[in-house]
Amino acid sequence: MSEPTTYIGKRILAIGTKASVLVQFVGKLQKEGFVTSHSANLKTVLTDFNGKDFDLIVIGRGIKKQQKDLLSDAFKKQNAGVKIVNGLAPITNMLLEQVKQTFIDDAYRKELVLNFDNNHLEITCDFRTEHTLIIKEYSLNWLYQARETILFQASLVKGKFTSPVKPGNEKFISVIIDNQPITIRKL
Repeated sequence: MSEPTTYIGKRILAIGTKASVLVQFVGKLQKEGFVTSHSANLKTVLTDFNGKDFDLIVIGRGIKKQQKDLLSDAFKKQNAGVKIVNGLAPITNMLLEQVKQTFIDDAYRKELVLNFDNNHLEITCDFRTEHTLIIKEYSLNWLYQARETILFQASLVKGKFTSPVKPGNEKFISVIIDNQPITIRKL
């Protein structure tokens, strides 16, 4: 397996509707080594920024689909190679993992099989060397208070792990290998 793709120095533009949330989010991105810009002004974001200047553009959950599509199309026309993340994650730490995931080498994904059904998560791994596997559950309660729970953490080479999961409105699973987020799925 090759070394994971690095994301240090990758250029990110975060677009959202709440400036305070954007400031918190880009602060976390900067601590991880990303170079960031952000905008809460949807009327001027396309004139204030150019897709050629970024490796990834994050478009927040609060932006309507039609506006997301317009922004995505416009930035892709400026830079066909720019990656777009349409905010799946309602929790800042999880959105950070979602951003990191876009830069991860596919070699990790090829040696890991994930099967989800309504009540179970089954993970089968077939690594050539030992790796640390972490499975996290993120959830929001009715007051939109975030909770992050580690369901499983171990060093593995080969094997199968099955965990019961309880689906919910705002529940997500994140699978992390060697501190690299591989996938995030809504339950």
